[in-house]
Amino acid sequence: SSSSSSWTLARTAFVLFAHTYSAALAGLEMNEFLSAESPIVTNSPAMERLVRVVKVIIFNYYAYPHDKTTTTTTMMMDYKQHHQHHQHQHQQHMLMTVAGCRGLLTQLRARYVRRPFCREEAWALESRDRSAFIYHWDKWSSGELSNSNNNMMMASNKRLTETVWRMPFLVPFEKRAEAFRNALASDKKSMEATQTRIPTVNIRRTHLVADGWEAMKVMGPGLTRKIAVRFIDTQGRAEAGIDMGGPFKEFLETLCYEVFRVDYGLFAPTTTRDSFYPNPNCVLLPDWQEQMEFVGKILGKAMMEGHLVEIRFASFFLNLLLSRPPHFDDLMELDMDLWKNLSFIKSYQGDVQDLGLTFAVSNNIFGKHQTIPLISGGDDVDVTNENRVNYVMLMADYHLTRKIAPQTAAFRRGLFSVVSSDWMKLFTHQELKVLMSGSEDESIDIDDLRKHSQIDPRGSFPSPTVLSWFWSCVKKLSEEQ
Repeated sequence: SSSSSSWTLARTAFVLFAHTYSAALAGLEMNEFLSAESPIVTNSPAMERLVRVVKVIIFNYYAYPHDKTTTTTTMMMDYKQHHQHHQHQHQQHMLMTVAGCRGLLTQLRARYVRRPFCREEAWALESRDRSAFIYHWDKWSSGELSNSNNNMMMASNKRLTETVWRMPFLVPFEKRAEAFRNALASDKKSMEATQTRIPTVNIRRTHLVADGWEAMKVMGPGLTRKIAVRFIDTQGRAEAGIDMGGPFKEFLETLCYEVFRVDYGLFAPTTTRDSFYPNPNCVLLPDWQEQMEFVGKILGKAMMEGHLVEIRFASFFLNLLLSRPPHFDDLMELDMDLWKNLSFIKSYQGDVQDLGLTFAVSNNIFGKHQTIPLISGGDDVDVTNENRVNYVMLMADYHLTRKIAPQTAAFRRGLFSVVSSDWMKLFTHQELKVLMSGSEDESIDIDDLRKHSQIDPRGSFPSPTVLSWFWSCVKKLSEEQ
């Protein structure tokens, strides 16, 4: 029928658009994406509708797997009505549609996280779905669904897991963060329940990194359990006191400060010098892989203990930890000059071949020159107007990914030996920064701090008057203090 033909044509056009636009976005700089010449103008009703359509298609596909041939959109209902006898073919079409939408939604969401281009409401579920979804999320995060033997509850758990895995932004950050912390606390509690004694680690202040590294190697899997730290002063004497949490926190903070020093060589600052990533040249250090893995374990331990670290990681490095490819614009954070040069090549009006470039990158490590091909035989392949976009993308990938791939792998091994990678993938790189290092907002809410503070029952309990004096003094401190 004419209606059937129209639907087939519309579906094919939409699938083609989703795949093509997703591929085009991969090579667009953020400024190009936000420009008026973009295929779909940002901050427009058309862009908002696009976000809503792909979101609904993916949500219904994963949230309601009992019938993956249905969807709430008019297009899908019409399609089912006219093609009941082509069930298998329809499912194949649906898979193609979902694949295109999933790639497109990933691209759009990644750009939105970097710089919002539509209203936040476009990413939220409709009210009729939102309340039910959050209700099931609360049950799932509390373990109620996982521990149920009811087939319907188990199916609901599977649907929710798959949906959240694909679309974590549907759950507010606060709820995901709370569930993450509760999961870490639960893991910590179960590990400590089997602990017969609390090991004490002697740390010389003059050899803090070396002693910490040796102690953690001996601990092995026991790193997730409770550990007490005893500092040894410069005279070789144990400092007085019992570790009720304070010395271990001090150890973590001091250790992070030491290993992230530029002259230590393990990490390097970004162009803005306010965040860090693995130093590509750290391969020249002895035992660099073990040290990088050690730092990952320390960060995981800090997260498990609920301690924030002052060091902030570069956004592109956090995306690598989350198994997400970095974006071309991340070069601005790593090396602004490199980003400008590659942007120039990408938009050069003349003949790019006149620039004398090949598909290879030159490195100079302490006077030793290296030529690394970006593709097989790349040093003999000229960059032309036809292949320059591919060259630019390969250069960005080399500097953001390949150059630090071994360091990233070692760091991930250490981090995910303590903290679940599945949980961390529920967050964006910006949200992960907050979980690791706290909000960048410098203002401190003293009343909120007081509300969520607890007195360790194992220590001497101060009187209410002393506590009142304490908080009065804290309120008078400046932000820096």
